[in-house]
Amino acid sequence: GGVQEGWRKMTIDTVVTTHVASDTMTCFNAASSTIGLPLIFPGKGIIPGVGSAWIVGGGVQEVGAVRKCGTLDGNEVSETYTEWNPPSSYAYEMTELKPPLSLMLKKAAGFWVFSEEGTGTRITWTYKGTLSNPMAMPATSLLVKVFLKAAMQDCLDRVKAVVESPEVSQGYLDREVKPDWVRSWVVLSGRSIRVSESKAGVDDTEPLDLTGCVVRDPIHPRAGHPDSIRIDLKPSGKFILDCGSEMNKQAWTTAIRKRALGIDVGDAADPKSS
Repeated sequence: GGVQEGWRKMTIDTVVTTHVASDTMTCFNAASSTIGLPLIFPGKGIIPGVGSAWIVGGGVQEVGAVRKCGTLDGNEVSETYTEWNPPSSYAYEMTELKPPLSLMLKKAAGFWVFSEEGTGTRITWTYKGTLSNPMAMPATSLLVKVFLKAAMQDCLDRVKAVVESPEVSQGYLDREVKPDWVRSWVVLSGRSIRVSESKAGVDDTEPLDLTGCVVRDPIHPRAGHPDSIRIDLKPSGKFILDCGSEMNKQAWTTAIRKRALGIDVGDAADPKSS
């Protein structure tokens, strides 16, 4: 009994935090979004990222609901919500842990708190793990307090970037039409993108569905076009756009990824107005 009690007390935790220049509800939605989880938790180092996430049974996020996370190493992790208090906090217990965490932990839990601070929001994410064996404490401490903490901080940095990034929804970019580049008017609307050679013709252009698309650097970047992005559409199709600058590239990449993942964004009131 004493040994068992000792094991139950063998816990380890780590905490990360960031300040975001936005209201608590916006921060809560960005951090807790199920469909947006792959955008904010791509993994880091030995900690695998999330490739997809869904609520079991297709229900809503609430206490008792289970969220499945498909990780990029081919495994699945289950999160059961133990708290759901928008916009101030939520928490979950993780089961079906996979390596490397499962080698040292028998269960884990995450606690997210969103509090007003100055003109923005302080986000604090605490991770608590219960060791499967007290002898594993040194190795577990390294795993949780170094590797996992780095992945968690990266996640919060991405939440901050998604919320604070200036939203682009339209503009002129160069589209690759081999062997040349064609100046094109690009408009994002809902979860689609339209690309036209002129503003006037954009409404007559077929919208391309961005759902589940992948935005990345071109595999073989063209010389003189360092700020290009490649958009791989689902189930097929791809095109390359030159954003003209590193800052513009980041803005368009974030905007397209947010739409691909269904994170709420604002659209231009009139696609021809700017």
